[in-house]
Amino acid sequence: MPEEYLFKIDKNFRSGKKAGKKIIIDISYGAHISYALERNDAGQTVVVKNKTIMAVESFEGKYETIKRGSSLSNGKSCVVIMNKLSVSDKDRVVVNAELLNLLADNKVEALALEENIFIENIEDFKKQAAKQKIILLSFSKDDVLNLMGKGN
Repeated sequence: MPEEYLFKIDKNFRSGKKAGKKIIIDISYGAHISYALERNDAGQTVVVKNKTIMAVESFEGKYETIKRGSSLSNGKSCVVIMNKLSVSDKDRVVVNAELLNLLADNKVEALALEENIFIENIEDFKKQAAKQKIILLSFSKDDVLNLMGKGN
């Protein structure tokens, strides 16, 4: 996948560890799939490894999706989380330290969040991600639409 098809990385959101090209490709692919699902009000969380979807959120919720996808991928996967298409405050995705602990326990390499997802205690969240060596990235729906427009 050519560089111009990859999402931009929000440098202010980074946790310390830099994402390699393989991770960016997996996250780009996961966000592309997540956006397509989200438009149909399906799951918001996708687990990806080697440009293969390992799990898609369904009724079980994001935590169980991450556990299932990580189990299937034997670790070193990427997790992509988006908000629902019509986001109200009651539907807004919230992430916190508990999520990072789950990611670390399941050997997830990277977490990519849509830019408008609410992060509890963002500075502590970034510090904990760095400590646990989890790569943090953010992206916008425009990034996804641009990627989709390029046919990938």
